[in-house]
Amino acid sequence: MVGAAVQGYGGGAVSEEENIRLVREIGEVKAELSGLKAEVAGTNQRLDDIVITQLKDHGKRLAMQDIRISSLEQAENRRAGGISALAAIATVAGSVGALLMKVFG
Repeated sequence: MVGAAVQGYGGGAVSEEENIRLVREIGEVKAELSGLKAEVAGTNQRLDDIVITQLKDHGKRLAMQDIRISSLEQAENRRAGGISALAAIATVAGSVGALLMKVFG
């Protein structure tokens, strides 16, 4: 049935040339759609890479902050321990002073 007209969607006759043209256009649209899908997939991959990199960087910064906080807590504990030792020495010195005042005073 070469060269015969085919009835189109609107009821009118569609020539074989028109069918060939439509098939080509559909092929072009499919090729363009395929290209867009690949482009979107590439963009998604780049976004994933960016997000992963950012999360790793934030994780490193948080780890450094944890180390700094831990160091500050240790320094505070040492300082508090030193103050406690000084307070104990002052108490002993006060007691010795009071004892000496009773003995010599």
